[in-house]
Parts: sequence; structure tokens; C-alpha cells
Amino acid sequence: MSATEQMAAMLNELMGPKRNADFGDTNEPDFDEPDVCKHFLVAFCPNEMFRNTKADLGYCSKIHDPALRTKYRQSSRFEKLGYEEDFLNKIRRLDDEVRRKIEKNERRLAVTQPLANVASTSEEGEVESDAQRRQKEMIAEQQSSLSAKISECMDKAEKLGALGKVDEAKEAVRQAEKFKQERTALDRLLTQSSTPANHIEDLANQLSKPMEVCQVCGCFMLVNDVQQRIDDHYAGKQHMAYAKIRATIEEMDKKREEKRKVYYALFSHLLRSVCSNRVGMGTPSQWKQEVIFLFPVSTHQ
Repeated sequence: MSATEQMAAMLNELMGPKRNADFGDTNEPDFDEPDVCKHFLVAFCPNEMFRNTKADLGYCSKIHDPALRTKYRQSSRFEKLGYEEDFLNKIRRLDDEVRRKIEKNERRLAVTQPLANVASTSEEGEVESDAQRRQKEMIAEQQSSLSAKISECMDKAEKLGALGKVDEAKEAVRQAEKFKQERTALDRLLTQSSTPANHIEDLANQLSKPMEVCQVCGCFMLVNDVQQRIDDHYAGKQHMAYAKIRATIEEMDKKREEKRKVYYALFSHLLRSVCSNRVGMGTPSQWKQEVIFLFPVSTHQ
């Protein structure tokens, strides 16, 4: 989509597709027009669901009008135009893609997950691996060494300042600040308190912490991660979009199965009625074809 088309689509979203119409012109589009998003009429537009996420499908330039959705659902053509079938095929493809992603990431973890992660329990009661403990011990040693260097630099700066060696004292202070920054970085690495959620795999590699794959969106998650980060992940736009897709598929499949049962019961009743009234007139196979012809089942239900 060109820059001009993107700008036009944004204006359509803000002001409506009839933004250039003359004043008083009420020529509203109908739900079956080509520039109306049929996925939105059925339930929701997948492109809108994934906007500004890693799974972005691109901008949908078609009309998303709740009034047209209501008009479609109240019309005599509701569920008779194939919109539901197209929508279900679309979201089923997206669900299949994320399921393949989940399988791929699980295979990746099976290869890259450290084999030395034998779980044990720390004093805080959290599950911790041998590799984690070794990493924490190493970080603690580095922190202790940096603290000693900081104290040494500050003492040196104080002595130099007393001797009037201002420039040398400033250099010692700058060196102490550098060591403080390194110690702060180690603190962050150890506590994981300020690491962005989108760098979760890098963090896990640094700390050799076990990971798992989210069974909804396929993203990597730290095992026994802090609750706030878990909540942020579940409330994320991409995770919620995939969860909604899966729930919608289950709901539509259930509805279709219920309709099949109703049609089957109706067909069985009609077939028995035809058989009882037409003994000796044709074969059961012919009667069945006649009933199907008289009472066809829509392929879009």
C-alpha cells in the first residue's frame, strides 16, 4: 500500500468512507458492497486484531461499520452469502500457523534448553537450577569486587583532593562512577527487575533459566517468572488476539455441529415420511435424492 493509500485509509477510519460526500448526502454503503470488510460483519477483522504487533497482518482498508454488521445480521441473507465460511477459513489458517509456531519453538527449546538445569529449591522457595546458582554466585563475586574498587577509588579521590590535585581526584571519581554503573548492570541482571519482556529469550540465555512456550501465541516465557510479567503477557494484544481466534473457532464449530444435528434429524424425519407414503414407487436412493433436492442444506452454514 502506497503512502497516499495509507493516508486515505486513515482518513476513512477517522471520518468515514463518505468523508468527501456532499452535505446532506445519505447514500450509505450496503453490507454486500466490495469495500465492506466481510470478516468484520461476521465477528471481527483479523487485521485489526493484530495491528502493531509482531504478527501484524497489514492495514485493512475496507469499511468496519457496526451499523452494517447489525444490518447484515438482521437481513434475510444472514449466513447465506458464504461470509461465515470465508471468515472461519481465514482464522483457522491463522490458528494453524500459530500452532506450527508453537511446535517449532518447542523443538527449538528441546535442542537449546540447557541440560544442566536440574531443578532445586532456593531459600526463597523458588525453583532454581544448578546453572542459575553458579551464575548468581559469579555475579555476587563480581559485585563484591566492584564494591571494593569503588571504595578504593573514592578514598583515592578524597586523598587527592586534600592534596589539591583536583584533576586527578575527578578522574578517580569518574572511575568510581564507571564501576557503579557496572555494578548496577549486574544488579539488574540478577534481579531481572528491569529487563524488557521482549528480551525474554536473551535473559534466559544469560541466566541459563528454563523457558517454556506459551500454548496460545507461541512466545517464549520464563518458567516461574514474576507474576507481573506473566500478567502483562496474558494481557498483551497479540496473545489476546490468538486466544480470541481459538475461542471463536471452537464456538463456530460447535454451532455448525448443532446445525448438522438439526438438519440430520429433519432429513431423517422427511425420509421416513417419504418412505411411508411412497411404498413401491422408486428406490430408497431415489427418495433420498428427491428429499435433498427439495430441502437442500446450505454449504455456508
